[in-house]
Amino acid sequence: MESGNNELFGLFDIALGAARDKALHDSLARLQAAHREYLIAQADENRNKARGIINSMVKLDIEKKKFEMEFRRIEKGMSQEAKIPFLKIIDELQMQRDDLIQQKKIISSPAPRSVPSKSATDHVYGIQLLPGDVLAASRMAGLYQHFAVYIGNQSVIHYAAENGDFSGRITIHEAPYDEFRGDSTFIYILDFPDNSGRPTLRGQPSDLHKSTEAPFFDLVRRTDYHLYSPEETVARARSRLGEEKYALPFNNCEHFAIWCKTGVHESHQVNEWLTRLSKLAQRYFG
Repeated sequence: MESGNNELFGLFDIALGAARDKALHDSLARLQAAHREYLIAQADENRNKARGIINSMVKLDIEKKKFEMEFRRIEKGMSQEAKIPFLKIIDELQMQRDDLIQQKKIISSPAPRSVPSKSATDHVYGIQLLPGDVLAASRMAGLYQHFAVYIGNQSVIHYAAENGDFSGRITIHEAPYDEFRGDSTFIYILDFPDNSGRPTLRGQPSDLHKSTEAPFFDLVRRTDYHLYSPEETVARARSRLGEEKYALPFNNCEHFAIWCKTGVHESHQVNEWLTRLSKLAQRYFG
């Protein structure tokens, strides 16, 4: 719980710095104060724990709703990246709200349950995770993305090393969602079209990340493209558990995850790199 709250404190600071609208800023500040009061009540062992937590959470819930109204009022004028800290705050607080419901069931307990960690609920920025979803984690400030197939119960199957993406023996293995998430700032859920095409980011504008790969690659993928059901996607991921044939340009984590969902063995990151190299070659060698 401590690390999760530390992250939330940082998100509040980032969001307050980004909130140029006075009404939004003031609402967020009240939300932050209510959140701190809730944590104080939760931590104070000498008070009536259950009653104090519930009362504080009620106040937090009221301020959260007011803040969401202010945020929704101006979000259309914000860039998608600027929205992220606000959306993450809403997501984190919703998890704490869900935990309160569980705490009400044990109100007579001598001590309240701790707020769940970020991995203890199947949501990303308020969007529900479903088995068979393909996830992309932005690494090193967007330098590259790491991919996985979500299989439920806060677990994924991904092509990665035992100690990070590349540190150690690289295999396709089942891992906790936290291992996949690592220190990533952003996690995306990918939605794939029924017919051939690039995936989009669930809950975000389809043109947020425009393709820079050559049209040639779309022609190639049409041959093998088939959108598998969530159950089939998970089964396909499990069918390759233990594989140790990783190759960055030809068989990386994105190749694996997209193959599980569509039957196409491809990496859009590699496609975009090859497209850039082709354009450079044409520029310098005609």
